[in-house]
Amino acid sequence: MFTKQLGDTKIQIPTIGLGTSLFIENPSIITEGIKLGATHIDTAESYGTEPAVGKAIKNIRDQVFLSTKISPKNFSKKNVLKAANNSLENLNVDHIDLYQLHAFNEEIPIEETMNAMNDLVDQGKVKFIGVSNFNVKQLKRAQKASKHKIVSNQVLYNLYDREIEKDLIPFCEKNKITIIAYTPVGKFGYTNEQKGERKRAEIGDQDVNIKIRRTLDCIGNEIGKTWAQVALNWCVINPQVIAIPKASTKQRILENLQSTSFTLSNSQINLLENLTLK
Repeated sequence: MFTKQLGDTKIQIPTIGLGTSLFIENPSIITEGIKLGATHIDTAESYGTEPAVGKAIKNIRDQVFLSTKISPKNFSKKNVLKAANNSLENLNVDHIDLYQLHAFNEEIPIEETMNAMNDLVDQGKVKFIGVSNFNVKQLKRAQKASKHKIVSNQVLYNLYDREIEKDLIPFCEKNKITIIAYTPVGKFGYTNEQKGERKRAEIGDQDVNIKIRRTLDCIGNEIGKTWAQVALNWCVINPQVIAIPKASTKQRILENLQSTSFTLSNSQINLLENLTLK
């Protein structure tokens, strides 16, 4: 299993983890994923999946790097502490490895929020502080307000959505902040994977998405990998980036985990990146 360092900590976490917004009623898939090596489990209070995650990791907590997120509406100090305790109860654990602010809230002072997050670390309820969907300016404000280092920023990143390459990735590289990519495979599929899962329809510029998918298929056929594995491999090429793709089956989890078992050539990387060159 390939791992990368979390921020400037000494902790190594899997390059490919498991996003759990699909698992409200089926914790067994999470357990299977952990057995396969997807030991970074990411959830959020807003997903409604924390209880399912708690059931899945009940007897294997020491094998898991557990991350969850607090919703922006709960960023007051009182509500941060309350939400954290609720998540601990839902997850049936005594601490959260990575507690993340789900998005920036302009209505509540970030100083108040970070003060509460610091308290959680000091109390041993949280090991590390992370954020999600923060731009560089917001990340700077949050770090300035915190005595504990922010170790990660969870953001949208895939072959189509590359906006963070302009300034966020360089900033995180310089400051040793891990980028956790959600939707890392992108949405380049043509059909539903299965009932209940959101359709992977082409989004944004359809012509570009179709070109990306065809190129992913072509490269995948050349090297004996699926298009999704090629997309995921590209996403985590940067040493600063790890990913938390969703999966609703054991087979898809295994497919995702095997996406780091090969190396794309420079020509293949250039071919993919030139499709969305800004």
